[in-house]
Amino acid sequence: MGTEDLRRWLRQVRFALRPEAKGAALSRRSLCFDVLLAVLLTVVALVVASRYPGDGPVQVSKMEYGAPIPPRPPVLPGGRIESPASSPPWGLIMLSALPLAARRRFPLTVFAVVLCAGLAIGDDASWINVLTCVIGTYSAVMHSRHRAGAMVGLVVAAVLAGVAFRSTQPVLPGWSSPGVVLLVAGVVASVVRFGRRRLAASRDRFAALERAHGEATRRAVEEERARIAAELHDVVTHNVSVMVIQAGAARKVMDAAPERSKEALLAVEAGGRAAMANSGM
Repeated sequence: MGTEDLRRWLRQVRFALRPEAKGAALSRRSLCFDVLLAVLLTVVALVVASRYPGDGPVQVSKMEYGAPIPPRPPVLPGGRIESPASSPPWGLIMLSALPLAARRRFPLTVFAVVLCAGLAIGDDASWINVLTCVIGTYSAVMHSRHRAGAMVGLVVAAVLAGVAFRSTQPVLPGWSSPGVVLLVAGVVASVVRFGRRRLAASRDRFAALERAHGEATRRAVEEERARIAAELHDVVTHNVSVMVIQAGAARKVMDAAPERSKEALLAVEAGGRAAMANSGM
């Protein structure tokens, strides 16, 4: 790699790490959609936590190879098994979904809050908590002005999720572990964001080309009008000069040779008509 290639690469890296300019204000439709999505996910998370505690895509296996089998829970009269009562972490469940209402305005902050809440839920995490973390990850990479911070946060989140759920047994294949899911969501968001930026750049270039073409056309029309006006001015000036000369000649011979004076005046009239015809009047 030469010096010029290294400098070009460093410029590209600096450009990638530079925060983007603040975009346009969010539309009311986008804000309402985010609020409705956050409320819906929060309600679903609360319902899942209350009715199906621990019943999600991840089932934490606390048994290791060679470990003794834990005692079975006591059986109540009627064949019912007594299950230990545990209250779901309602506050953490709400924090894992409700902050998504501001996912476009504060993407990195929302991502951090949702991820921390999901990790804090731990063994009680369900599929809805994984979904909210995925949405938070996608929003952070997609909407954050700080691309470098979003990518670093994505890697840290994947590592933390992998460590926190390292002893899980997912219902889906092993590649669907929370860390891999977050990485996939971040990669998808990066691809979508890159495609949108390319599309926006193409639209800007097309608009610039249209403006340049319009400006060139206007300039060409103005130059053509100026050329026609200059040629018309020369023609009219020539005809007027001829008219002046002929009028002067008619004035000099008016008394001595009326016929010649009449011919000169007719020439003056013809010159004036020609000048008017050339000027388009």
